[in-house]
Amino acid sequence: MPFSIFQRTLKQSVSIDGTGLFSGRKIRMFLHPAEADSGLVFQTQGRRLEAKIDRVKKTFRTTSLGDGQVLLSTVEHLLAALYAFGICNLFIEVEGPEVPILDGSAKEFCRLIEQTGWAELAAEREILKIEEPFYYRREKTLITALPFDGLRLSYLFHDPKLSFGTQFFTVDLDEKSFSEALAPARTFSVFEEIKPLLDQGLIKGGALESAVVIKEGRLLNPEGFRFPEELARHKLLDLIGDLSLCGALIQGQITALCSGHAANTAFVRGLLQHMRKEHASFAFNDSRN
Repeated sequence: MPFSIFQRTLKQSVSIDGTGLFSGRKIRMFLHPAEADSGLVFQTQGRRLEAKIDRVKKTFRTTSLGDGQVLLSTVEHLLAALYAFGICNLFIEVEGPEVPILDGSAKEFCRLIEQTGWAELAAEREILKIEEPFYYRREKTLITALPFDGLRLSYLFHDPKLSFGTQFFTVDLDEKSFSEALAPARTFSVFEEIKPLLDQGLIKGGALESAVVIKEGRLLNPEGFRFPEELARHKLLDLIGDLSLCGALIQGQITALCSGHAANTAFVRGLLQHMRKEHASFAFNDSRN
């Protein structure tokens, strides 16, 4: 396994400021170290939300956690960075309704983790080992899981309306590959698809500084793409954030075709149900994140 089997947390508390993509609000977020088996726990508006699949309440253009009283959006980029670095115990205070979007990628979260440093804890991580094929399929979306010694992730992005709309990327995930190949990839939107949301004031913090925007099949960002396959790479980043909600270190090969947050989280739910049903020895502890 390329990952440490021991649980990690940050060495010390750290904060980061930014703007909410949907709310447009200025948001400050604090990340505090936590003991082994604490899991990843968000606090927002006086409520605690564990980063667990059963806390997912909305998946429209982002992954949102909730408990019926509060909703916390845009958690996937932060969760992806934490997962890639093996940090599975943190108390995260968010002063606002969503995690800040920053530049639309996970680059700043990686920088924050690397500068702060992490501490390995005595407890070992739970491992979800794929021992037989499993798949989720819905309409044009397909996500498969196959046995593999490590965590290999692949994504096929296809949008026939775009001249650059077919992209494929594969990565063997570890800290270095995530930081270099995935973290800088930005979230993206097709202007014609989000215009109704903009007109309704539902994306108040969106800008070319925080996303890749495509209008009439043309890239609006003057600096261009950061990677030729930036769209596929960002979809992989999102997938990792959603996979982290299984609460375990995945060992396997995951391939996704045209999936989004709804399919990603449905895949995680299905995979966990399958593992519990088919493998009595799968000791997943629901009390962890």
